[in-house]
Amino acid sequence: MSTRPEPFLRSLAPADTCLNASAPHDGHVSCWQAGDAVPMPDGLSAAAFQEEDLSILEMKGLNTANVSFELYAANHPLWLVFSLIGTLYADQCVVAHPEHYTVCSLGTGWTPCRFDAAGKVWLLMLGIPDGRQVQLKQEWPQVAEGCPQPIGYRQRTVLKKLQHVQRRPYSTAIRLHDLVVQFLDIFQGDVQEALKSQAAEQVALYHRAITYIRKHYLDADIDRNRIAEALNVSVRTLNRAFEGKTNNVITTIRMVRLHKARDLVRGTDMPLEDIAFKLHYADAKHLSKKYQALFTRSPAQDRKISARRKKTPRVD
Repeated sequence: MSTRPEPFLRSLAPADTCLNASAPHDGHVSCWQAGDAVPMPDGLSAAAFQEEDLSILEMKGLNTANVSFELYAANHPLWLVFSLIGTLYADQCVVAHPEHYTVCSLGTGWTPCRFDAAGKVWLLMLGIPDGRQVQLKQEWPQVAEGCPQPIGYRQRTVLKKLQHVQRRPYSTAIRLHDLVVQFLDIFQGDVQEALKSQAAEQVALYHRAITYIRKHYLDADIDRNRIAEALNVSVRTLNRAFEGKTNNVITTIRMVRLHKARDLVRGTDMPLEDIAFKLHYADAKHLSKKYQALFTRSPAQDRKISARRKKTPRVD
């Protein structure tokens, strides 16, 4: 049975703003009743109601005054948010961009929300009940961690079903919960696909970075910033590609240089000072310290062992 306790949506328009209370008539919810409309500035329609432990609200129209609003989220740790037109902010953080949807937490108490600018807006939100959050996270473990996803055919198909929901004494809550489950299934799948794609992109970026380092390790100015710029990514994205690997970006550069130092120690008579200079170490002492830490013997010891091996006749 639908209830209307204390309102959980309210405008933050200035006191002298002309308000109008009308529900959206051409949105995704068509079962508004008298009393659901929430007063908003002229040009903007909004309505909200609760059906048992599930809350739903929709806002649509022309937000000419660019007015903020507040949402009381205490009973709903998670919300399904569909930002159909306009970018939605909550507590100064972006929730979703236009044509995107997400599952997010809005904290407790009254949360200030706004759109990015004056103009056309369209927002739909469904509050996920508080009672079974543990079970929800077990069934959809990645839902609460997902980034906003584009609204596509599958999402719009379920939104069309929402348009057909009518207010009934028994079935309304069941139908709404069923739609929430469908949205969570779709969102979980979207998040998983996005993570797979992101993982594949990070693997590809990692190998591109390794290739670049192996090609440019002799450059004195090679660092995270230069590599990121060369690969056309941010430094943060570059660092993420190395997460979970044995070495980060800087350590990888050092490893490549040290292995090159070993090749020069074993294969040439180049003085250690010259090798240190070539590989951009401060001096031979510094190179020797790093060399021994990695290869468990000093460059001088490694060179002697390598020389002995070359002199030892090979026995077939």
